Amino acid sequence: MNTNYASLLESVEILSNHHVERFKKLRDNEQYKDADSIASEYICDEVEDDNYQWCYVNYQFKEAN
Repeated sequence: MNTNYASLLESVEILSNHHVERFKKLRDNEQYKDADSIASEYICDEVEDDNYQWCYVNYQFKEAN
């Protein structure tokens, strides 16, 4: 596995974990409408076609002066 592909997989995993954790926190706080919005946008329980292409942008935050 090349380094770029491994980096991409790691980034997708981080993004996925972020949305799942945010969803859980919103549900725990009884913010069901907000949690459902995240679920409908980012969480899928079934993949129909595993032929997706990811747009990966590597960016850096610049410190404010």
